Amino acid sequence: MTASKNPVHEPAPDTADMTVEVLLVDDNEQYLNILAADLEDEGDFTTIKALDATEALFKLRESSSIDCVIADYRMPEIDGLQLLERVREERPALPFILLTGMGSEDIASQAIRSGVSDYFRKDPKTNEVPILARRVKQAVEQARLRSQLRESEERYRTIMEEVSEGIAIVQDGQITYCNDRLIELSEHSRDRLYDESFVELLIPDEGRSAVAEALDSADDTDDLEAFNEGKLYTATGKLLDIEYSVRSITYEEEPATMLSIRNVTAKKIRERNLERERELNRTVQRVLIESRTRADLEEEIVSLLYADGYDLVWVGEIIGDAIQPKAKRGRTGYLDELSLSTDDTHSAEPAIWTARTDEPQFPGDFEEMFSTHWRDQALEHDLRTGAALPLVYDNVSYGVLGVYHHDPHQLDEQETQLLAELSTTFAFAIHHIELKKSLSTSDVVDVELALPNAEYYLRDLISDRSLVTTDAEITVVGTHRYDNDIVLQYLDVTGIDFERFGEVVAEHPSIDEFQLIQEGEGATRVQMSLLDDPPELILTRYGGVVNRSTVTPGRTVLRFSLPSRGDLQNVIGALEEAHGSVTIRSVVDVERQDSSIDLQPMIQLAKLTDKQAAALQAAYHHGYFDQPRQQSAKDIAESLGVVHSTFLQHLRTAQRKLFGTLYQQDGQSVRG
Repeated sequence: MTASKNPVHEPAPDTADMTVEVLLVDDNEQYLNILAADLEDEGDFTTIKALDATEALFKLRESSSIDCVIADYRMPEIDGLQLLERVREERPALPFILLTGMGSEDIASQAIRSGVSDYFRKDPKTNEVPILARRVKQAVEQARLRSQLRESEERYRTIMEEVSEGIAIVQDGQITYCNDRLIELSEHSRDRLYDESFVELLIPDEGRSAVAEALDSADDTDDLEAFNEGKLYTATGKLLDIEYSVRSITYEEEPATMLSIRNVTAKKIRERNLERERELNRTVQRVLIESRTRADLEEEIVSLLYADGYDLVWVGEIIGDAIQPKAKRGRTGYLDELSLSTDDTHSAEPAIWTARTDEPQFPGDFEEMFSTHWRDQALEHDLRTGAALPLVYDNVSYGVLGVYHHDPHQLDEQETQLLAELSTTFAFAIHHIELKKSLSTSDVVDVELALPNAEYYLRDLISDRSLVTTDAEITVVGTHRYDNDIVLQYLDVTGIDFERFGEVVAEHPSIDEFQLIQEGEGATRVQMSLLDDPPELILTRYGGVVNRSTVTPGRTVLRFSLPSRGDLQNVIGALEEAHGSVTIRSVVDVERQDSSIDLQPMIQLAKLTDKQAAALQAAYHHGYFDQPRQQSAKDIAESLGVVHSTFLQHLRTAQRKLFGTLYQQDGQSVRG
């Protein structure tokens, strides 16, 4: 094979500095010694001498560095041509020059037919060594060039087999060579590909003219890294997205075109999925902005996913021991035939398991599952796969999102991730709408709860007799999450020995650090950095506004407001799970005063980050807004473990967002 332009460029040898090692074979020892000496006098030659063919073969096997053999034709037992035959068996590419006597034309012709590199007539009357030396060098140079070319072609062939692209060499439109990667891509055998038209066998009708034009213009292509886009048909009928480049080469000493082909089907699928995901996210954002009620939001999201290709989409709310569909599109007959009771322990319907566990369910191909009522109903409605995702935000469940599709391969890794992100966004949007609803209502519920056996760090502190007096009291005046690991709480403390306070606090596993903010004749203000969530933080997840928490040696009481009585049971359940038994002291329906402003919901509505809200509360409790200021921004920043500039940035952003929410809601200027 000869493939060039040039597949691997090899420089020609520099013959001026070339050293040649020659094996001289002649039964005339005197002539042998003279010839060896004369050749070495020419320079760039080293010689090895042998008096017969047997000795020559031995020395040839002994030294792999011999570049050329010069042998006399007339030798006893084995002549020069017979030696040539043996040399060709062992070193087929080694240059071989035959020495003949004057007038031996028949021998010369026979030598050429036998494959000698050259022959040279002996003439004792003249000094022909310089001529012989040149011809030896020429023969060795050509042999080295041929060797380099063979090595180059072998490397090139190896490269073509090892590259990730499919390689095809085309001559007169037909495939004359292909690598294993192209066989793998096309799913054709090598025999099927060879001598077939590349365009007609592998390229679909609509793309043939473009590929044919690229093949015809290969001579004009300078940019070898430029790839064209196209399609390729496989033997099994699959249509692959490909990128290919063309270049002109020489193959088997004839002009040819080499195609380098990449399978970019997976890349194109990722690009299409990414664009679909972007479009879906843009539409979701529009829906979130435009939806005014939860029902509107649910209908919009369900319609959006149905339009995106799902055969059935629905949203259900968990009411009691059942899932109640609230919005649904598509093959809804499947839902009508099911019992969606969460008490049905025999059903593995994805939505029921999600309602029980608050975990997403992706059961895979329904056909591969055991026969159950829900699975058989799904298959009857041509639903081959599905998923159920919890609508949970900040540990509050707002229901279940169910999606189903006729293609069992629809829910791949990328799709499940997209659905998981969508369900999280969906849950946040429901939470946001519910929060706005709670802010707009004129009625609230004031609740007072006692935590008799609370697992609560304040109860631990106030129970330490070495630390407190009988009239000790701790009042929580502010709680906010600072980051994923730290919660900040602000306390007004009375009746506590602060000389011992630091020692006790340092030993408690829930407390990271504390700082005295302000000491006075009455209560002392303290900032606590906590590693565990206190009960006050749980209340904010349900839209609760903490009015006051009081901890004394005898009791722990939480006083807070909720948007409605319907949230109370969820709050009690969450508190019991985290902090032990709960006792309801009072529940009172009250009308919210128009002039009142509940800051915690307003902070949520203003979409402050945890660190922005923490900076705002820290500034307030440290007396930053007092006149004169009780503490500087630098001191507050140090208490939060951030640099001065970072604290001020969080604080100013929080102020801007909060005032923007207060004075510009729904495009209306609010004045109080």
